[in-house]
Amino acid sequence: MYSLSCASASKLGKEAVNRGTICFIGYENDFALGRDPDSEATPRRDKIAKFFLEPSNTLFSSLIEGKDVKTAVEKAKKEIRDNIWYLSTTDDFPEAQFYAPYLFGNLVGLVAYGNLNASIIINLG
Repeated sequence: MYSLSCASASKLGKEAVNRGTICFIGYENDFALGRDPDSEATPRRDKIAKFFLEPSNTLFSSLIEGKDVKTAVEKAKKEIRDNIWYLSTTDDFPEAQFYAPYLFGNLVGLVAYGNLNASIIINLG
């Protein structure tokens, strides 16, 4: 189970695993989502939101591709770290550096409980 919801892992994730869920991926704290006020109506074009949403999409895509939970979470965390570095060092837009601490919160809050070797098996035949 993957929950892109604020603080879902802090109680729900642990309880879900205690009650038999194979693995729960979520956030122990609030999930931060930066956004560009000029692009709120078109989030896919939002130059800020992409730094927050793309790691989550990477995690989900990795799971769909059959990667195990540990690999998918590590790949997402690497992308978050790369985005933090970029936002901390770029001159592309002046407010970029102010978003890095929020991404760091997502990085440290992203956790997985249960069987980290679990993966999704899709049978198309």
